[in-house]
Amino acid sequence: LGTGITPHLSAMRYMAERGMNVDVVYVSSSKLMNRLIFHEELENTQERFPQNFRYMPFLTRENPETLKEWKYFTGRPTIEALAKLIPDISERHLRICGGKGTRKALEEDAKKLNISFAKIRHEEW
Repeated sequence: LGTGITPHLSAMRYMAERGMNVDVVYVSSSKLMNRLIFHEELENTQERFPQNFRYMPFLTRENPETLKEWKYFTGRPTIEALAKLIPDISERHLRICGGKGTRKALEEDAKKLNISFAKIRHEEW
């Protein structure tokens, strides 16, 4: 979540180039489609490595009329939505980047659903 894509993208490129057997789910959230950073590259990575990489972008404020060809998600990526999309989320290592309070809010919402995480790293701005 958030805008800290650069280190994540670097790691994903490294894993893809070396054919590493990994299972990455990348969730991104943006107000508008044109603000999704590296959207096409992430889509291409998902197409090239469907067993190893899933891309889940969310749009929070896009006008529905512009979403005719949008095949992903709208609204905020709540922990409830993510738990449905990623059933093993509690077993994953999370890397979170977002505004102040992003991690705390995510953990509080997860606690309400009895979800805990194996490991969380975060960067807040």
